[in-house]
Parts: sequence; structure tokens; C-alpha cells
Amino acid sequence: MKQGIHKVIILIPGYAEWSGPGRQRASGTVTLIKGRTNVIVDTGVPSQKKLILKRLGAAGVTPDDIKYVVITHGQSDHVGNNNLFPRAKFILDTDVSVGDEYSVHDFHEDAFHIDDGIWAIATPGHTEHDISVVVETEDGTVAIAGDIFEKEGDWQDRSWEAWSKKPEEQRKSREKLLRIAQYIVPGHGEMFRVPPLATLQLSPGRQDIEQQEAFFRKHDALITELARKFQTHWSRIDEDKIKNWLRQFGDYRSITSVFPLLQNIDYIDDGKIIDLFTDFYEKLGSGDLGKVAFARLGGGKDSTSLIGYLCSKAFSEKQRHDVRFDNLEALARTTDPASLTVVFLDDTIGSGNQSVSIFKEWLGLSDGAPRHVHRLSSDTEQWLRKARLVYFALIGFREGKEQLADFLASQDIAVRVHTAITMDESIGCFDASSLIFDNPQVRLHAKKIVEEIGFQLFSDQDEWSDEKRRGMSLGYRGAQKLIVFSYNTPNCTVPILWKKGQFNGKEWLPLFPRRD
Repeated sequence: MKQGIHKVIILIPGYAEWSGPGRQRASGTVTLIKGRTNVIVDTGVPSQKKLILKRLGAAGVTPDDIKYVVITHGQSDHVGNNNLFPRAKFILDTDVSVGDEYSVHDFHEDAFHIDDGIWAIATPGHTEHDISVVVETEDGTVAIAGDIFEKEGDWQDRSWEAWSKKPEEQRKSREKLLRIAQYIVPGHGEMFRVPPLATLQLSPGRQDIEQQEAFFRKHDALITELARKFQTHWSRIDEDKIKNWLRQFGDYRSITSVFPLLQNIDYIDDGKIIDLFTDFYEKLGSGDLGKVAFARLGGGKDSTSLIGYLCSKAFSEKQRHDVRFDNLEALARTTDPASLTVVFLDDTIGSGNQSVSIFKEWLGLSDGAPRHVHRLSSDTEQWLRKARLVYFALIGFREGKEQLADFLASQDIAVRVHTAITMDESIGCFDASSLIFDNPQVRLHAKKIVEEIGFQLFSDQDEWSDEKRRGMSLGYRGAQKLIVFSYNTPNCTVPILWKKGQFNGKEWLPLFPRRD
């Protein structure tokens, strides 16, 4: 099951109201997590029994459908209807129980995995053993926090401190949740969206800066190794550039959270491009394709020109006399399409939109002025329809490959689309299945800070809506990829690596700036 399949539904919003001197009316928020594994977080006060059953029914769930009941802490306004769920597994304090059978789980040492994208984690402070539930939904990460947060904005009036058993521990727990969640369900209020991290004054102090420098000393050899790996990049990466890029994240925890991204970049230098092309060409040559020519896809400013140059290096000097790299018009004037296989070379097929737009411009089907190529002559267009066509890209997404092939088929142009590396659109660097992060809390923190920075970096796009900026904050269409070529970076890669812009009023210097 993919992450994001669960939904968070507030059955009863919590409240806390003073009714007189030393008297208060209060009930904790009752929350349903609905999906493959149904979970109730906190059960309110006993007088809410009928209301809970009614709200569950409205959500299409019965008490017997509930697999887990998580009690964020053991105060009476959060446990009043536990007996509605006799078949559920209960999590409270350090206990995990079913019926009268108990086991102990140390939430401080390890999150309790409830289902894909659902964890119970230790967040002490309001009491000694508070637990919060973290849920990855389609709309973002939700933290169901109990009384670690009383209500929205309680960091301004500091109302939470009056009820805290251990304020310093609770402050750390609050910061932990603020760093990983887009939304928080508080103990006594409606769910709210977490403000940007920069507005919450989590900036580093002297001790934090000392931790940063200790981190760099500890990982000095690894940073040197990464710099050696990236040294062929056109911007000339070295150790100082890597450290300075990391320092832009502002604090020790953010730096350590995003560092695994650098370790998992799929860096493709000239040598790897040649190796990938050679493997493809050897397989291509084993078929009955006749003579092969390589055609430039796009204009002189498109990456295909450079890809053609690099791929030509795969041939010996003698072989290059028999292999032709040229544009379509020149090939059409001098070759017989019946005896020729034309191979288009590209580095990346993402959504397929750019490749389709190039063919549309060639065929005179695009609106507006051409961005890549001019329309083909009628003779060249007819020649193109008769030739055997192969489209080869170093990296491609299945969806983009299918879109290109379907479009050309609709124009009665047959083409075989090959990619040296086919990537899954549904798996990004922040998905648990990517195996980049050992700890889900570190992964969610890294995702949140990368998303917030990415959103700000696109503030230079005045015509974009906030929705579009959020859609690009983790890469084109939220792809969350870590692909870097030595000469450029595709926009499916997370923008913190390639996008210039402003973050918190300062210039953001990407490690692998993109050439547009």
C-alpha cells in the first residue's frame, strides 16, 4: 500500500474552557485514522460515548473495525471511552495490550510501527510518557499530538506551559513535531497547519553551531569522497561548496537530516553516459536494423546536442567514419529511409511533455512561436514517416515513455522508446521504500525542510499560484528525484540541489545549479 492511503478524521474536536475559579470544562480531541488499518487516537470523556459511535458510523466505521487505540497520555479527558473497542490493540504509556495481555515497548528507543505511514512516537513533557501518532497522508504529514500542543497558536500565549509536568522535555517534543509535520491535531482544539519553520524561531544557538562543526569533522572523509565524485560537474564541486550548501539549512538537526540526500545522488558523469550508450548500441546492433544514424532532437540549446557529442566518443576514430550524427533535414536529403534506422538521443524523459512538444513543432502542430525547432519541410516530414525510428534516453519514467509513444502513434509515426535506466514515478527520495533514511522522523523532517525551501525558491515565478509552487517544491510534479548529470540537473530532481532563488531573505546557492 502506498503512503498517503490513510485519512485523518477529527471525530470530536477537543476543548478546554474555564467555567469558574478553579473549574474547567474539558475533553481531549478524538481522532480517527481511516484506511487499511483503522486507528482511534484518544477516546474523550464518558459522556461522549453516543457521539463517538455516531461519528464513527458517519465515517463508515464500526468499533469492531478499529485495530488500534492509541492513548496519547493517561489523563481522564483522553481515556473515557476505551471500553468501546474491546477487540483493539491498545497503546498507552509504555504498554501495548490486547485484552489482558501486555507487552512493553520503549518508544524513546524506537517508533512503534502501526502500518505503512503510521507511527507512534515518544513525545514526553506534558506527562512523563506522552505518545504522538504521525500519519503520512496525501495532503501532508499529520501529527496527532495530544496535549503536547493544547491548541493552535499556543506557542504565542505559552498556555501549554501551565499544564506541563516537564516543560523543557515538552519544548523538545513540540519542536520535534513542528519539524516533521505539516498539520498538528492538538489535545484541545481543531487541526491546524504548522507555520513555516523559519517563523517559529528554531534558529541555531552557539551550542548548535558547535554541533554542526563537530558533524563536519566527523564526516570529513565522506565529504571529501563526495567532492571527488562530483568534481566533474561543470560548477566544480569541492569540500567547501558541500559544507557551505549544508550550512544554508541553518541548524544541526536540519543538516544531519538532509545529508543522506547527498549520499544517494544518482550522479551521471561523461564516463557513465558513454557506458550506458555503449550498452544500448551493442544491443541495438544485434538486431536487423540496417544502417544506423543519430539525429539531433531539439535545437542547439537543448541537451541532445551535448548527448550526441558524448555518445560519439563511444566509437573509435575508425568507426566514426561509418557512424553519422546529423540533423533530420540533412539526413532526409542524403539517405534512403527504407535502409536506415534513425536514433534520437536524449538524457531524460520525464513527463514526456518536452519530447512531445519538439515533435509537435516539427510537424507544425504547436501553438505559438517555436521554442526548440522549426517545422520540417514536407519532404523531410514524409521521409520521417518512412524511416525506422528509435528514441533513446539515458533515464526515463514509464509515464513519459508511454506519452511520447502514444503521441507519435496518433500521428502515424512508429517509434520504439528505450531508456538505459527506467525509473518509477511513484517512488521518490522521501518515500519509505526508497530506503535512504534509517529513521522515519529524520525522513519526514528532511522532507518538510526541503519542501519549505523549494516553495520559497519559486517565489520568483510571479505568475505561479501557491499550489503550483508547492507542486514544484519537491521537483517537477513532486517527483522527488536525485538525478544529477555532470553538465546539468533535470527539474524532476529536488530544487534545493539546482534552483537559485531566495530562502528566508537570503540568496540560496544550489550545489548543482541548473543551466536553462
